[in-house]
Amino acid sequence: MGGSGDATFEAFPGERLIGTEYFAFNRILDVKDVALVSARIKEIHSWAQYKCRQAADINDDINGDAWGTVNGNIALAFTTFVGDMLHTARGVFIDGYNANDTPNITFWDIEVDTGGVNVTTLYPLSSVDHQFPFISYGNINFSSNFTDEVDATTRFTMYFQYITSTACTGVKISGSAGASAVIDYTGDAGKLDHLLTNDYLRITGFTTESGNNGLWKCTGDPSTNTIAADKVDGVNPTDEAIGDACTVLENPFESPGAIIVDDETDTDIDAEIDASSIPFSFKYTTNVQGGRTADSNAEVIVVALAYDGAQYTIVNHTITKTTGQTITVNGIDELNYEDVV
Repeated sequence: MGGSGDATFEAFPGERLIGTEYFAFNRILDVKDVALVSARIKEIHSWAQYKCRQAADINDDINGDAWGTVNGNIALAFTTFVGDMLHTARGVFIDGYNANDTPNITFWDIEVDTGGVNVTTLYPLSSVDHQFPFISYGNINFSSNFTDEVDATTRFTMYFQYITSTACTGVKISGSAGASAVIDYTGDAGKLDHLLTNDYLRITGFTTESGNNGLWKCTGDPSTNTIAADKVDGVNPTDEAIGDACTVLENPFESPGAIIVDDETDTDIDAEIDASSIPFSFKYTTNVQGGRTADSNAEVIVVALAYDGAQYTIVNHTITKTTGQTITVNGIDELNYEDVV
């Protein structure tokens, strides 16, 4: 350290990461059993209450904090329920709980800088509640013609159906020349200003010139409620001065700008089909892939294929702020493949 004097640092065993920040706790409940099975919140509360009825020492000192003997029947309470939400007492954290219960646990920390702890009981004098960012969990269930195939010749991938959907009331097309044109959204000033060069757009809603519907690629950044773009689906655009009510989907599925959904570890949901049911996760409150809005439902598409077992299959799903979601992927048998020797 800079300056004069000495300082001694030591690890604090009660430090825990919630979201992207660390918080202080001084009582830790380890609720995995000897078989490393994670406990559910009702079991946790029941077990914690049981520990507080014991006349013997309930402290195992596994974190090396040297608290010494703590008899259960004179220990401070650990948990309580408010509705279906499990709340810890001040300074209590729970290790090893079942991940499906993450949305139903509120942790109360030690506010070190504004209170600290009672010097006799070590109970926090000030505490703030914290919850983990919500993680949506579920399973993707595959039909037997996917799972019967050799794993290495199967694949599934989860894509966003789109990143942003914008409803406009009067989109116009001008300056069309071959595949190029200018998309004019003056009647919806500012609505598409977030677009960037090389973004892909799927536009629907044109009625006067229906050929303007389809896939576009932005060739420049927005300028005064206009953006230069190329039509990239093989149908050239036509000038349209009247303007139509259109929906603009940004970086949609089946465009080069499509984005694979990341799981809670920021890893693409993209793998071999090696089981009939494969779990997935999604950082509901913090996922901003491609500029999407965090803490909002995600419209996704699961694509699955098997070399000669099942045809290319796509399934739509909406990831919501829940756990226990199920996506069922039933493939049609592949009838065209022939293994010629």
